[in-house]
Amino acid sequence: HPNIVAAYDAEQAGNTHFLAMEFVDGTDLASVVEQQGPLPVAKACDAIRQAATALQHAHERGMVHRDIKPHNLMISRNGQVRILDFGLAGFATETALCDADEETDGTSVEVAAAHLTTMGSVMGTPDYIAPEQARDAHFADIRADIYSLGGTLCFLLTGKPPFEAATVIDKLKAHVEQPPPALDQLRDDVPPGLARVIERILAKDPADRFQTPEELADALRPFLRPMQVRRRPSRAVLTAVLAVSVVLMLLLGVLVTVGTARGRMVIQSEVGDVQVVLKQGGKVIETIDAATGTTVRWLPMGEYEVELKGSDNDVELSQHGFTMKRLGQVIVAAKWSTEGTGTVRAFTTADQPITTDGVTVDDGGWKIAAAQPRSVHLFDVSEPHFLPGPFHYRAKLKTENVQGRAYLEMWVRFPGQGEFFSKGFQHALSGTNGWAEYEIPFFLKKGEEPDLVKLNVTIEGTGTVWIKDIELRGRRLEPETSTSDKSTE
Repeated sequence: HPNIVAAYDAEQAGNTHFLAMEFVDGTDLASVVEQQGPLPVAKACDAIRQAATALQHAHERGMVHRDIKPHNLMISRNGQVRILDFGLAGFATETALCDADEETDGTSVEVAAAHLTTMGSVMGTPDYIAPEQARDAHFADIRADIYSLGGTLCFLLTGKPPFEAATVIDKLKAHVEQPPPALDQLRDDVPPGLARVIERILAKDPADRFQTPEELADALRPFLRPMQVRRRPSRAVLTAVLAVSVVLMLLLGVLVTVGTARGRMVIQSEVGDVQVVLKQGGKVIETIDAATGTTVRWLPMGEYEVELKGSDNDVELSQHGFTMKRLGQVIVAAKWSTEGTGTVRAFTTADQPITTDGVTVDDGGWKIAAAQPRSVHLFDVSEPHFLPGPFHYRAKLKTENVQGRAYLEMWVRFPGQGEFFSKGFQHALSGTNGWAEYEIPFFLKKGEEPDLVKLNVTIEGTGTVWIKDIELRGRRLEPETSTSDKSTE
């Protein structure tokens, strides 16, 4: 494809592996922006449109790039944009490895703390990674590449990625939790229509984005022509216009209202099928069906109240009232209640691990040696009786000379449905690290009742891992006590 840099061969020289690739007489878009500043709107949109056509070509052949970013987009001297590093791309069929993505709330999980290319899985770059890709790269489909194109477009227009933070984990959490920036408020020449396109590209839920790169390319076409700059009128003309305007206002009593006298309410929900009631002065304005992810409403300035419809004690709102200011933004989070969260089961060295091969008691915990990649099944918790919402596998880990990565892993079994997993890519460790506490979540929808939780440690490589202070935590539905079990005075 003319917008993809060809990889001709893969070779090895000693211990170095390399790709022989097509030469492109140009530079990457990251360098262009660093040297020249943000691009004109039309040029930025055209660059992303060209990249989208290349991704459509790959998509039709079952491929996902997984690491779209300004550094991987080359622009030649004649303005042609070419995508680099398709030699690292993965086949979309890998996304069929597990159906767990449909059973968990992708926007609510903690996200990966580093971008890694290990075991054939490209994790992506924190500044541009899609929320679902951060959780597990194997579940990333072409819509993750579309999200990364949106982040790249933000960079081309502003000189900054969509979310800035001091640490990698904070950046990745922002992709999951924060609404995208309103670019028409950051640049005066960004048309509102383009701002809406970018908001859709950067939707937290993949289902809310453009579903194919071709759809994105078509959406960008109206913005490919440079905006016309009108010649500045003479002072005499300006004076005449001003005078006429003043007279009309005085005669007609016209009050000019600014169309931007509104603000944005963002509902961030980690709960599916929740209804948020919006009121003003006690009167219901709208009942909003807030699906998992981000729901946006533009509201006139004023005082508002919000509440949940019904009496669901399992869900709570971050606030129940707010003042909307001009061009302001208010975030209302709908989260599972944490009331009653506690330790369901804790394990100490007095407990016998299920896997004992290469597992010994040491340093207040268990020492796990790996001469090759392995997943160690430590403990099971039967009939946990969790309430809807998140529960967590928590433990302390330390490592020594880990080649590859090591992380917590939890498998959850549902009767008649099979097993689904949560893997701790957000704390994947390599090398040598001292004791630190980590945890991974699993989210239960209403009506879901697992009968078994398996607690594992996975080492994708070699080395030694220690683990201690293992806990399974969550909100538990206490089983009813029968009459015969009750104590009597």
